[in-house]
Amino acid sequence: ITLGDLWLIQQIFPDLDDHKGISFVLLNNEKGKRLFDNIKSEIFFRDISKEKLRLTYPVMGTPTKAHPNREAFFNRLDTVPFDELVFKYATVDKKREFKIKRNKVLSKLGILPVLKRLKKML
Repeated sequence: ITLGDLWLIQQIFPDLDDHKGISFVLLNNEKGKRLFDNIKSEIFFRDISKEKLRLTYPVMGTPTKAHPNREAFFNRLDTVPFDELVFKYATVDKKREFKIKRNKVLSKLGILPVLKRLKKML
């Protein structure tokens, strides 16, 4: 099961856009589908095609890169207090943070999918 923020909900399901945010659930295998079947009567949901989801969630299907300090973090996990490890190794990459914020703004403006399509054309 993959969970995420459904960006640009207003372009897919305008009636669901409450400006509070909508999540998506991607069922990746039969076990995920069975688990979802067990709870779907308790929640409100709508189906969305993977193609539309890719337009609104551009990193879907792209593996995330491991943090450069990941190996050092886990090597010390049993010997160093967790809060010290987080402080030392879980630093924020300012360039990545900027890209995330930029993409959120471009998504809210409806520009990001257009830029993604243009990039593929070039």
